[in-house]
Amino acid sequence: MRAVGLWLVMMVNVMMFGMAGYMYLLWVQYWKYNGDKNVYMATAAKYNVARAFLPQITRDGYETIQVRRGRPLLQPHAPATDDPGSFLPMTFMPSDRQIEQIYNLNNRNPVIDDPRNNARKETYYHDSRFNVRARKNKKKSEKRRKLAYEEEEEEEDDDQEEPRVPTTTAMPYDQLMAVIRRHKAALTTNLRSYQMDGGNILYKHENRYGVTYPRKEPHDPEKGLDPSALYPQAPSRSELLKALKEAEVRTLRDGDEPFTSEGLARHFPSSDVLEGQHFNSCVVVSSAGALKGSGLGQFIDSHDAVVRFNHAPVRGFKRDVGSKTTLRIVNSQILAKPEYKFWDSSLYRNVTILVWDPSNYSASLNEWYQRPDFDFFPEYFRRRLMLPHERLHLLHPASMWRLWGVMQAATHTRLHPNPPSSGFLGLVLMLHRCRTLHAVELLPSLRLTPRCHYWRPGDNLGCTYGEWHPLATEKLLIMLLNEASDTETYLKGYVTLRGFGT
Repeated sequence: MRAVGLWLVMMVNVMMFGMAGYMYLLWVQYWKYNGDKNVYMATAAKYNVARAFLPQITRDGYETIQVRRGRPLLQPHAPATDDPGSFLPMTFMPSDRQIEQIYNLNNRNPVIDDPRNNARKETYYHDSRFNVRARKNKKKSEKRRKLAYEEEEEEEDDDQEEPRVPTTTAMPYDQLMAVIRRHKAALTTNLRSYQMDGGNILYKHENRYGVTYPRKEPHDPEKGLDPSALYPQAPSRSELLKALKEAEVRTLRDGDEPFTSEGLARHFPSSDVLEGQHFNSCVVVSSAGALKGSGLGQFIDSHDAVVRFNHAPVRGFKRDVGSKTTLRIVNSQILAKPEYKFWDSSLYRNVTILVWDPSNYSASLNEWYQRPDFDFFPEYFRRRLMLPHERLHLLHPASMWRLWGVMQAATHTRLHPNPPSSGFLGLVLMLHRCRTLHAVELLPSLRLTPRCHYWRPGDNLGCTYGEWHPLATEKLLIMLLNEASDTETYLKGYVTLRGFGT
């Protein structure tokens, strides 16, 4: 009896110590997270967002800042033009009225002139058809824009539309560059905040796919980027490109079990997606609401290959998103849910299609086949049987988790435990096939809007910063890989990446 009492006392003590330790870990994590967030918000407010980070290091005579230890260095006075030696001093910040004009929903197609080409001081122009004063009458302004958008959607051939002749308001070059720097700093701050929230243990994140996080190890530059380790230091651009290139992103093929034993593997296409094809210029077109009214259609169609996603339409939006499609990447919902009309819609005809469906983090192909995320296999194999010559590919589910592993290795915090987005998949896939790759509105420009998709109304900032996919981390990595100038990225709306073969 005495032994039983002693055992009970010991168990109670162990439980109390365990609970105390757990509460201590939660407390430490809370204050660590709260301290980071307070630093972001306080410095952003103090420096009016345009200088959202405290200077810590001086490099080559210019202020260079480091948001947190181990994060990439940023320059608040970084070149905003194509000239790498041109640093523009921040002499003033534009007023709220001028900022509102820049962020106006109709500020879609600025006329850009490089000030280095002329001795006189250049100005940038933007569309001010709906100016600030007109917006005071909110209902009237919104009704006018709604009617204009409805007329555009009803047009089947955008080439026959009469071009709009906007009135213009001059904006000095240095003032516009200040707006761009302010937008870039605010965007970076928001992305970092969403990234921290995505992996914070204080938030209840459903680990639906049984993700196991890698171990922490010191960064060894000689080994490169190891997806099996979680580094506290951000990788270089070359390390990230090398890791993405080595991540095996492939489709299912004959020999993959259990499809071969089931007699289904013979229905897979004999080649990989775009195998043997290489392009000089490619573009990945996002589905962002900022594309509405962007006027980028001609720019998009000028590329050799165009990648689109899911059920993003082109009919009625040619002026903004173009009409050309080389590859369409769709998730398994498109096949499984009747409302997407996979059999009837022209979006899925005469084009290469790549289907992906997430598996459990450590699941085998057999386990995934028995329990897919969406029941799309009957529709996939039925279409392959009826249309055997169609270029309809199925992604190996482990490919998405390999990309997730690379992203986690390049991130100092825990990543959101869900697979990457179709956009990031398309980006990595086309880096194998393209010499130069542009991505339109994958990194939000000055046209940033709460609107989720360009073809339908509905506001949700989660489409930009990520509620399900780890979009914040994806965009921060795209920032690291981007070779375009700030003017191209945040004013024109596209990033530039060099292919793996260049």
